[in-house]
Amino acid sequence: TSAGYASSLVRVIPPGVAVPPETNSDVRLSARQTLGKLIADSPLGAPTPLAICFAALDENPELPRLINVWRHVVKRLPDARLWIFGVGRQCADLNVQTELSNLQDHVRFPGLLESWDELLAAADVFVELGSHVGTPHSLLHAMAAGLPIVAADNSNHRRYLTNHQHALLFTRDEGSALHQAIQRLLTQPSLAAAL
Repeated sequence: TSAGYASSLVRVIPPGVAVPPETNSDVRLSARQTLGKLIADSPLGAPTPLAICFAALDENPELPRLINVWRHVVKRLPDARLWIFGVGRQCADLNVQTELSNLQDHVRFPGLLESWDELLAAADVFVELGSHVGTPHSLLHAMAAGLPIVAADNSNHRRYLTNHQHALLFTRDEGSALHQAIQRLLTQPSLAAAL
Protein backbone atom coordinates (compact mmCIF):
# COMPACT_ATOMS: atom_id res chain seq x y z
CA THR A 1 0.00 0.00 0.00
CA SER A 2 1.03 3.64 -0.23
CA ALA A 3 1.81 3.68 3.52
CA GLY A 4 4.34 0.88 3.12
CA TYR A 5 2.32 -1.94 4.73
CA ALA A 6 1.88 -5.26 2.98
CA SER A 7 -1.67 -5.60 1.68
CA SER A 8 -1.95 -8.96 3.46
CA LEU A 9 -1.66 -7.10 6.78
CA VAL A 10 -4.36 -4.53 6.03
CA ARG A 11 -7.92 -5.28 7.19
CA VAL A 12 -10.98 -3.19 6.50
CA ILE A 13 -13.22 -2.77 9.51
CA PRO A 14 -16.77 -1.96 8.43
CA PRO A 15 -18.66 0.81 10.23
CA GLY A 16 -20.53 -0.15 13.35
CA VAL A 17 -23.20 1.28 15.59
CA ALA A 18 -23.74 1.31 19.33
CA VAL A 19 -25.88 -1.47 20.74
CA PRO A 20 -28.98 0.13 22.28
CA PRO A 21 -30.09 -0.63 25.83
CA GLU A 22 -31.86 -3.95 26.26
CA THR A 23 -35.62 -3.75 25.77
CA ASN A 24 -38.27 -5.46 27.87
CA SER A 25 -42.06 -5.33 27.64
CA ASP A 26 -42.32 -2.30 29.98
CA VAL A 27 -39.75 -0.29 27.98
CA ARG A 28 -41.45 -1.29 24.73
CA LEU A 29 -44.92 -0.28 25.94
CA SER A 30 -43.64 3.04 27.32
CA ALA A 31 -41.87 3.80 24.02
CA ARG A 32 -45.00 2.92 22.02
CA GLN A 33 -47.20 5.14 24.18
CA THR A 34 -44.82 8.10 24.08
CA LEU A 35 -44.07 7.90 20.36
CA GLY A 36 -47.69 7.11 19.52
CA LYS A 37 -48.79 10.36 21.14
CA LEU A 38 -46.02 12.29 19.40
CA ILE A 39 -46.39 10.77 15.92
CA ALA A 40 -49.95 9.48 15.64
CA ASP A 41 -51.73 11.66 18.21
CA SER A 42 -52.64 8.63 20.31
CA PRO A 43 -50.63 6.02 22.22
CA LEU A 44 -49.98 2.69 20.56
CA GLY A 45 -51.04 -0.34 22.55
CA ALA A 46 -48.84 -3.39 22.85
CA PRO A 47 -50.72 -5.45 20.22
CA THR A 48 -50.73 -2.74 17.50
CA PRO A 49 -48.39 -3.93 14.71
CA LEU A 50 -45.74 -1.28 13.94
CA ALA A 51 -43.22 -1.24 11.10
CA ILE A 52 -40.65 1.50 10.66
CA CYS A 53 -38.59 2.60 7.68
CA PHE A 54 -35.85 5.19 7.21
CA ALA A 55 -35.46 6.70 3.76
CA ALA A 56 -34.52 9.86 1.93
CA LEU A 57 -37.81 11.32 0.72
CA ASP A 58 -36.35 12.58 -2.55
CA GLU A 59 -37.60 10.87 -5.69
CA ASN A 60 -37.36 7.46 -4.10
CA PRO A 61 -39.39 5.10 -6.31
CA GLU A 62 -39.64 2.49 -3.58
CA LEU A 63 -41.66 4.66 -1.19
CA PRO A 64 -44.86 4.86 -3.28
CA ARG A 65 -44.56 1.10 -3.70
CA LEU A 66 -44.26 0.64 0.07
CA ILE A 67 -47.43 2.68 0.61
CA ASN A 68 -49.26 0.56 -1.99
CA VAL A 69 -48.02 -2.55 -0.21
CA TRP A 70 -49.33 -1.21 3.09
CA ARG A 71 -52.89 -1.36 1.72
CA HIS A 72 -52.48 -5.16 1.54
CA VAL A 73 -50.99 -5.31 5.02
CA VAL A 74 -53.93 -3.33 6.46
CA LYS A 75 -56.44 -5.68 4.80
CA ARG A 76 -54.99 -8.51 6.86
CA LEU A 77 -54.00 -6.45 9.92
CA PRO A 78 -56.45 -3.52 10.21
CA ASP A 79 -54.53 -1.85 13.08
CA ALA A 80 -51.09 -2.06 11.41
CA ARG A 81 -49.02 1.13 11.41
CA LEU A 82 -46.12 2.21 9.22
CA TRP A 83 -43.89 5.12 10.18
CA ILE A 84 -41.52 6.32 7.45
CA PHE A 85 -38.74 8.51 8.84
CA GLY A 86 -36.90 10.96 6.63
CA VAL A 87 -37.15 14.35 5.00
CA GLY A 88 -37.30 15.59 1.43
CA ARG A 89 -39.37 17.03 -1.38
CA GLN A 90 -41.26 13.77 -1.91
CA CYS A 91 -43.03 13.97 1.45
CA ALA A 92 -45.96 16.06 0.17
CA ASP A 93 -46.63 13.64 -2.72
CA LEU A 94 -46.42 10.65 -0.36
CA ASN A 95 -48.91 12.29 2.00
CA VAL A 96 -51.31 12.79 -0.91
CA GLN A 97 -50.89 9.15 -1.95
CA THR A 98 -51.52 8.07 1.64
CA GLU A 99 -54.75 10.10 1.79
CA LEU A 100 -55.96 8.89 -1.62
CA SER A 101 -55.32 5.33 -0.46
CA ASN A 102 -57.27 6.04 2.75
CA LEU A 103 -54.21 5.14 4.82
CA GLN A 104 -53.78 8.41 6.73
CA ASP A 105 -54.51 6.62 10.03
CA HIS A 106 -51.99 3.89 9.19
CA VAL A 107 -49.01 5.59 7.53
CA ARG A 108 -47.16 8.56 9.03
CA PHE A 109 -44.14 10.63 7.99
CA PRO A 110 -42.72 12.00 11.27
CA GLY A 111 -39.56 13.53 9.79
CA LEU A 112 -36.44 12.74 11.81
CA LEU A 113 -35.95 11.87 15.47
CA GLU A 114 -32.82 12.57 17.46
CA SER A 115 -32.84 9.34 19.44
CA TRP A 116 -33.15 5.91 17.87
CA ASP A 117 -33.35 3.88 21.06
CA GLU A 118 -36.98 4.59 21.90
CA LEU A 119 -38.07 4.16 18.30
CA LEU A 120 -36.26 0.83 17.91
CA ALA A 121 -37.76 -0.35 21.21
CA ALA A 122 -41.27 0.49 19.98
CA ALA A 123 -41.11 -1.18 16.55
CA ASP A 124 -42.07 -4.72 15.59
CA VAL A 125 -40.43 -4.77 12.14
CA PHE A 126 -37.82 -2.73 10.31
CA VAL A 127 -38.23 -2.24 6.54
CA GLU A 128 -35.08 -1.46 4.53
CA LEU A 129 -35.79 -0.50 0.93
CA GLY A 130 -32.17 -0.23 -0.09
CA SER A 131 -32.35 2.85 -2.27
CA HIS A 132 -29.01 4.23 -1.03
CA VAL A 133 -25.39 3.52 -1.80
CA GLY A 134 -22.84 2.73 0.87
CA THR A 135 -23.27 1.52 4.41
CA PRO A 136 -26.94 1.23 5.40
CA HIS A 137 -26.60 2.76 8.88
CA SER A 138 -30.31 2.48 9.69
CA LEU A 139 -30.11 -1.24 8.91
CA LEU A 140 -27.14 -1.61 11.26
CA HIS A 141 -29.10 0.16 14.02
CA ALA A 142 -32.05 -2.19 13.52
CA MET A 143 -29.74 -5.21 13.60
CA ALA A 144 -28.06 -3.98 16.80
CA ALA A 145 -31.50 -3.59 18.39
CA GLY A 146 -32.47 -7.13 17.39
CA LEU A 147 -35.44 -6.03 15.26
CA PRO A 148 -36.84 -8.42 12.66
CA ILE A 149 -35.93 -7.02 9.24
CA VAL A 150 -37.50 -7.02 5.79
CA ALA A 151 -34.95 -5.79 3.25
CA ALA A 152 -34.48 -5.46 -0.48
CA ASP A 153 -32.34 -8.27 -1.84
CA ASN A 154 -29.24 -6.53 -3.19
CA SER A 155 -25.47 -6.90 -2.92
CA ASN A 156 -25.20 -4.08 -0.38
CA HIS A 157 -27.63 -5.78 2.02
CA ARG A 158 -26.14 -9.23 1.41
CA ARG A 159 -22.91 -7.92 2.94
CA TYR A 160 -24.79 -7.89 6.26
CA LEU A 161 -27.80 -10.19 5.87
CA THR A 162 -28.55 -13.76 4.92
CA ASN A 163 -32.10 -14.47 3.80
CA HIS A 164 -34.14 -16.33 6.46
CA GLN A 165 -31.25 -16.11 8.91
CA HIS A 166 -30.92 -12.38 9.60
CA ALA A 167 -33.85 -11.02 7.60
CA LEU A 168 -36.49 -11.75 5.01
CA LEU A 169 -35.15 -10.44 1.73
CA PHE A 170 -37.45 -9.47 -1.14
CA THR A 171 -36.76 -8.79 -4.79
CA ARG A 172 -38.33 -5.81 -6.48
CA ASP A 173 -39.66 -7.87 -9.40
CA GLU A 174 -41.73 -10.11 -7.13
CA GLY A 175 -44.94 -8.11 -6.82
CA SER A 176 -46.25 -9.53 -3.56
CA ALA A 177 -42.96 -10.48 -1.90
CA LEU A 178 -42.65 -7.28 0.15
CA HIS A 179 -46.12 -7.33 1.69
CA GLN A 180 -45.93 -11.08 2.30
CA ALA A 181 -42.61 -10.70 4.13
CA ILE A 182 -43.95 -7.86 6.28
CA GLN A 183 -47.13 -9.79 7.09
CA ARG A 184 -45.15 -12.92 7.98
CA LEU A 185 -43.05 -11.03 10.52
CA LEU A 186 -46.05 -9.22 11.99
CA THR A 187 -48.16 -12.38 12.32
CA GLN A 188 -45.57 -15.06 13.13
CA PRO A 189 -43.85 -14.16 16.42
CA SER A 190 -41.65 -17.27 16.35
CA LEU A 191 -40.27 -16.34 12.92
CA ALA A 192 -39.76 -12.72 13.99
CA ALA A 193 -37.93 -13.86 17.13
CA ALA A 194 -35.70 -16.20 15.14
CA LEU A 195 -34.33 -13.46 12.87
